[in-house]
Amino acid sequence: MKNVVAIVFLLALLGCAERPTLSALSIREIEQLPYDEAYRLWRQEKTSLAGRHSRDGGYSIPSGGTDLKTGTFTPSRIAAVECRLGREAHLHERLLRDQLAKDADVHRILEASPRLCERCGITSMAQVVLLPNGRYSLRSTDGWSPQAQQRLWLEVLNRTSPNKRIEP
Repeated sequence: MKNVVAIVFLLALLGCAERPTLSALSIREIEQLPYDEAYRLWRQEKTSLAGRHSRDGGYSIPSGGTDLKTGTFTPSRIAAVECRLGREAHLHERLLRDQLAKDADVHRILEASPRLCERCGITSMAQVVLLPNGRYSLRSTDGWSPQAQQRLWLEVLNRTSPNKRIEP
């Protein structure tokens, strides 16, 4: 009986093992996250920002900062995870389209995908972009509302066949 209790206790401890939060990860660790884990962390951080900054659910996503000595831009962790998700958004188009129908902010991931923006003919409104050389860049954009971007992306994505494979 003691062994059974000990096993149940150990299993409970293992089941309660905390997953890392976005704030506990470095930018390089964020870039290496599996897609599903990155998406989970993005949603968790987005919800946390909304809860901390406004009673009506509105919030802004920090873009990052530029080192005054080197001129190097470092994205905020949530901006880095959006870039991470955008890098493979074309492989998860169906999931993102389904999520976009429920959450207008998913457009931020789609706009972090140069491949999807080019294929769909949409000008990216992403403030933070990952350049081909692996560095991040901050862009000034006069973006539309999340709801307007949501409608635009849904219209474009729903025109394509859900079974259409996008070749890398």
